[in-house]
Amino acid sequence: RGLSVRMGVHWGAMEGEQDVVTGRMDYNGVPVIIASRIQAAALGGQILVSAAVHRQFHGTGDGEAYRYTEGTEPTFIDVGTLRLKGIEAREHVYAVYPRSLVSRFEGPPEGAIPTEPSAPMRQ
Repeated sequence: RGLSVRMGVHWGAMEGEQDVVTGRMDYNGVPVIIASRIQAAALGGQILVSAAVHRQFHGTGDGEAYRYTEGTEPTFIDVGTLRLKGIEAREHVYAVYPRSLVSRFEGPPEGAIPTEPSAPMRQ
């Protein structure tokens, strides 16, 4: 079955500065906090992304839709909205799976409020 990790991804402008000791970049700001909170809500083996990431992949953000190599398109499963610690507004999130692994979706994280039944699932 492999290693069960969880990931959270958000899209937004952040602040970056170089660490004086290690020389590596440190990233700060609200987008980093939101990504961390989304990751904390994910179940083992899940990759959750914010609505901002979903918009970028589907061309409804600031640019055109992402172009996939044939057969590599991910499946986005609408899991609803989550209340994230320290964030006032609820965040709409999607689970992302390669088409070959979509059967592994175990359901939304605890506390997720599903979207309205009339809302179409975007893939």
